Amino acid sequence: MIILDEIEFLLRSSKDSGIIYDFTRLNEFDLSRHCNVIGVIFIARSTEFHDKIDSSELSTLGRLPIEFQPYSIEQISDILVTRSSESFNPNVVGTDIIDEVSLFTTSSQIGGDVRYALDLLLYAGNLAEVNGGDRITLDQIRKAHGYNHPSITIQDLKELPKNHLLTLMAILKVQNRRKKQYIELKEVRNFALELASEYKIKKFEFEDYMNDLLDRKIIEMKSLKEIGMNITSLAELEPLLEQQINKK
Repeated sequence: MIILDEIEFLLRSSKDSGIIYDFTRLNEFDLSRHCNVIGVIFIARSTEFHDKIDSSELSTLGRLPIEFQPYSIEQISDILVTRSSESFNPNVVGTDIIDEVSLFTTSSQIGGDVRYALDLLLYAGNLAEVNGGDRITLDQIRKAHGYNHPSITIQDLKELPKNHLLTLMAILKVQNRRKKQYIELKEVRNFALELASEYKIKKFEFEDYMNDLLDRKIIEMKSLKEIGMNITSLAELEPLLEQQINKK
């Protein structure tokens, strides 16, 4: 059995347009000799590859592609538990770390890419080692993720109105309190209204600010009741937010 992964890359990098045709007819190259290849499997990133195959190739390869859905959060967690037990000393990677990395990996930004999840553990592990820690922390995971997929920049903060910044601060505070990436919308709303009152803001349209932040892809919704924010580090973002709020 021959299995070719990332077949689109092979087609892009090869000048031979008949690769697929040749692979599907290996047993016809020399009819006087037995072919030990019982079949060929092509793995592609999307079904678009199947749509581009010519009819003569489809007749041998097959017209019904098997489509694999992205890994679920449970599947990614299982993979990470196994791989981390092989790569790290005991107790370096806790269940809270596995849960956080799985959440990041199944987000719309990453789309279930397990390689990214493994890289995240590697980068966070390096941070823990450099800092002299004996286990990976949630903040190190968020920092590693933020470096690879920043969702908010200093320029973003400068351009946001004060009420948007207060909404972000509310999300950040609740995330910090709950030690979770996704927190309950109701709790964030209540905290945001408290902040608005503290800053003597009489009219505070929380839903409008939140929807605008969603449109800007600064925050994201896990469900109708939970929201979150991908950031480099809770500890690093809070003083930056306070600075921008006090300037406006």
